[in-house]
Amino acid sequence: MNILFTNFCNQSCPYCFAKEEPALEKKLHPNYIKLKELSVIIDFLKQSKETRVGILGGEPTLHPEFKKAMAMVIQAGLGVTIFTNGLMDRDNSTFLKGIQARKCNVLLNLNSPESYTKKQWSIINRTAGLLRKRMRLGFNIYKLDNDLDFLVDFIQKYNLEKIIRLGMAVPIFGGNNKYIELADYPKVSEKIVNFIEKHRLTGISFTFDCGFTLCSFTDEQLGKLIRLRTTLISSCPPPIDVGPDLKLWHCFATSRMWNKKLTDFKDLQAVIKFYQTKFKAFRQVGATNGCLRCEYLRLDYCSGGCLGHTLKAFKLEDRLENFV
Repeated sequence: MNILFTNFCNQSCPYCFAKEEPALEKKLHPNYIKLKELSVIIDFLKQSKETRVGILGGEPTLHPEFKKAMAMVIQAGLGVTIFTNGLMDRDNSTFLKGIQARKCNVLLNLNSPESYTKKQWSIINRTAGLLRKRMRLGFNIYKLDNDLDFLVDFIQKYNLEKIIRLGMAVPIFGGNNKYIELADYPKVSEKIVNFIEKHRLTGISFTFDCGFTLCSFTDEQLGKLIRLRTTLISSCPPPIDVGPDLKLWHCFATSRMWNKKLTDFKDLQAVIKFYQTKFKAFRQVGATNGCLRCEYLRLDYCSGGCLGHTLKAFKLEDRLENFV
């Protein structure tokens, strides 16, 4: 499960799949989780026998009591992965550096260098320079001309953890973010495989976020990934996010559908079962006509693309009220 420490951010990425929840464009009132609500979530996770949690935003380090909130989560015995854009002050970077690595790791969602101002790029470099092996990189692909080589250079420059997490930007149901159409996924797949093969001797490993489809890779490309010891994940278990007001949603792409309160459930397993039931029909059909005939979808080897794509294919945006 992921906890949103804040619903506001100090960056506005065009692909952001969280746009409907964080107050990126001042559509929503900026909010951050109060320590009292955080305590409720921690008790819920302990009741659910969970051992790890993701900390998200917005930008989580913008929380005015970030260090106190982090201390509460860690003292509860939960391992933490923080998802950040790297635009944090030196004090928070130093604080994160001081936490034992087994208790907390940091994933920097990095964009192409030219997308930042000179000041922003300087701050991100400072953050990476402080955290070094405590940090790994993530990159969200939202256009066809992405150059990925800078990620390897960035890791080598700051001696970061040698892992790159690759994700596909996906459409938000009822939103307006930038993403790549499913028809163009094979073009992206070819670039990814070539990129991984090019850097096979660097010692860097690559992981895939959810949203990829098996059919966007050829059998030869899938074979190369296996040879390069890279595992493609094309299934999509519900990540489950909880906001500062204890509102729940299945994932960011579907964050406006079937919202509930954390306190409506006894444990996380009940939450997962609820959303699996609600989205079962959509998962059975996938996002394209070809998914209906796909044995990999039937066997749950592939989810048929992100649910955001499936909902878009069904043109359900005008019927949002039916999913409240």
